[in-house]
Amino acid sequence: MDYRRSSPEHIEWTSRNFNFLVDAAASNGSIDVPACPGWTCLDVLEHTAKGAGVWAAFLEADQSHDAIDVLMTEVGNAQAWGAELGDLVAAARIRLDAFLDTARSVDPSKPALFWNGPAAAEVMLCHSATESWIHVADVAGALGSEAPLLEEEAADLLAWSVMFRTLAAAWRGDDHPATLTIEATDTKQTFVLGDERPAATVSGTARELSLSLWGRTHVSSAGDYEKLAAWADLAMISPLG
Repeated sequence: MDYRRSSPEHIEWTSRNFNFLVDAAASNGSIDVPACPGWTCLDVLEHTAKGAGVWAAFLEADQSHDAIDVLMTEVGNAQAWGAELGDLVAAARIRLDAFLDTARSVDPSKPALFWNGPAAAEVMLCHSATESWIHVADVAGALGSEAPLLEEEAADLLAWSVMFRTLAAAWRGDDHPATLTIEATDTKQTFVLGDERPAATVSGTARELSLSLWGRTHVSSAGDYEKLAAWADLAMISPLG
């Protein structure tokens, strides 16, 4: 998959996303986030911080399944959240900063791990930027604003969202939704999602299409949105367990 921004740019995008989530939780920690039912702005921050610990472990791992089993256990046992809002936000900030330190120290071409097995570190660096932005969009929507997104970031967001759903389909074997053509009207990208003859075409902006692939919003499209929603519903089943 070709991306328009480099790994260092993905890291800085991730950093901006982290800053947004920290600031939102510090100021509006108890506000509900409709895109994540049952979660508040603070919950979204904590979720992202826990994820960042896993992402850092993946970046630092060798490419064996035994290593990732140990690392996932260590990450889980390392969580220690305080009781007060300020303590919770500060604890999350520490974990987010630790991920950024790791990300900035690794060679993007370094052998590492991803959910589906061995991959270059640059794969996780792109994933961290896109997933953290999805959560920025979640929180921004709860606060009545729109998450900032540059055009080249939008292009990479869509490219990765398509790739991530493609991986999800591979993990599930032959049981995946109908193949679709996806057309981004703003970034002029076209993707085929699936490995058969496309059953429908779904069009929209890269932002809209990406959010839809993450199950966040309906697209005003010329195609069949329900078929796109089926891809968003794919369970994330990793061979790493």
